[in-house]
Amino acid sequence: MFLTTFGESKSELYYVEITCLFDTPTSRFGSSDLPLFIQSLLLATVIYLVPMHHDPTYMTILIAEDDTDDRLFMDRALRQSGYTHSLEFVEDGEELMDYLRREGRFTEQNAPWPDLLILDLNMPRKNGFQALSEIKDDPKLRRLPVVVMTTSSAEEDVVKTYNLGVNSYVTKPFNFNRLVEMVSALKTYWMDTVKLP
Repeated sequence: MFLTTFGESKSELYYVEITCLFDTPTSRFGSSDLPLFIQSLLLATVIYLVPMHHDPTYMTILIAEDDTDDRLFMDRALRQSGYTHSLEFVEDGEELMDYLRREGRFTEQNAPWPDLLILDLNMPRKNGFQALSEIKDDPKLRRLPVVVMTTSSAEEDVVKTYNLGVNSYVTKPFNFNRLVEMVSALKTYWMDTVKLP
């Protein structure tokens, strides 16, 4: 048994695990060599074919929100707006920073890097202001687009978050249909229109 890789580009490499009924050395073949090689292995069985690299069309939204009902409403609103990609949730600022830094229970395997962070301000342990400040002060995290979505419409909160480097500030609506409209607009702009780093 051995592994080989092939693909048309660096973003389309695959592992092929092949079980042979005769001894053969482990080798690496390019995409142009593989068909010929496969034809020569008349007694081989391809076990599985899985991508090696992250699909560039696959996106993740991370939502930092401590309220269970609000998390449920956001999930439903995003799905209703047509968002079909990954949606991850954390419940407070400490958990958010652990997620972004892949610390504690978070790893590259269970914490996909977000294309967009939707951040509540009023969270326990570490609030949204503190988390936003840490994100924008960290060279590894500062390029992450952050949208604050909170119940507060206070001018001082708006000014403070923009001074900290937030990308957008929106006030949570109390009507579900309005929430769907809002997240649909966010999805259209951040997921479908702009080019993200």
